[in-house]
Amino acid sequence: MTIVYTKFYEKVDGLTKAIGVTTSTVKKYYLLFEEQGYNFNRNQQGQLLFSQDDINLFKELIVLKNEKGMTISKAVKELI
Repeated sequence: MTIVYTKFYEKVDGLTKAIGVTTSTVKKYYLLFEEQGYNFNRNQQGQLLFSQDDINLFKELIVLKNEKGMTISKAVKELI
């Protein structure tokens, strides 16, 4: 018997709730990741879809960017 696991994806609204930031902040963050070559999934309509790994990445970003002397851009580069 084979067990198949399906990945669950959140749209932007789900991500904002999961990490506690605004939609505009999510946009700013995901654009910074994409500038560094990170690719997020999109559905057929072009809407962003975030996996649990992506959500964890955003959570790590929030922690890292709050460290002394750290900028968002530096944090994104460090995470990628």
